Amino acid sequence: NAVQDNTGIISVNQSSGNLVHQSNIRAFYLSDQPEATFDIGINQTSELDFVTFTESGVSARRNLLDGSFQDNTVLVGINQSAGNLNQQGNHAIVVVGGGAALSDAELQSTRATNSDIEEEAVGVLEDMITNSFSSSRGIYQVSQASGSVNIQENNLAISFRQINLE
Repeated sequence: NAVQDNTGIISVNQSSGNLVHQSNIRAFYLSDQPEATFDIGINQTSELDFVTFTESGVSARRNLLDGSFQDNTVLVGINQSAGNLNQQGNHAIVVVGGGAALSDAELQSTRATNSDIEEEAVGVLEDMITNSFSSSRGIYQVSQASGSVNIQENNLAISFRQINLE
C-alpha cells in the first residue's frame, strides 16, 4: 500500500537482495526553439567486477507490489529486486518546446568473467504486481527482478511542441 495520492515525479528503488545497482535518471529541457530537435544523452555505467556470491538455504524469494501506486498523477520510475547482482535503470528525457531524441541513454553493464553466483536449494521465485496502479494516470517505468544476475533498462523520450498549421 505504498506511494499513494501523489502528483509529480517519484523515483522508487527497493531491494532485499545483495549487490544490486538501481537508478532512476530524469533529464528535462525547456526550449524556445520549437523547430529544433535536441539530442540529449543519459549515460550511466554500472560495474560488478571480481564478485563471487554464495547463497544457500533460500526457501523462497518474493518481489511483490500489492495495493501500491494508487490514485497518482505522476512520472514514476520503480526498480524492485529480490535477487542478487541485479542491475536496473529507468531513464526518461522530457523536452518542452522542441523535439527530443534518445540516442545514448543506456545502462552500460559489465560483468567480469570471474564474477559468479552460486545458488543452492533455492525455492520458489515470485515476481507479482497485484491490486496496484488503480486510478493512476501518468507515465510508469517499472522493473522487477526476483532472480539473480539480471540486467533491466527502460528508456523513454517525450517531446511537446506547438506546431502552427496554416
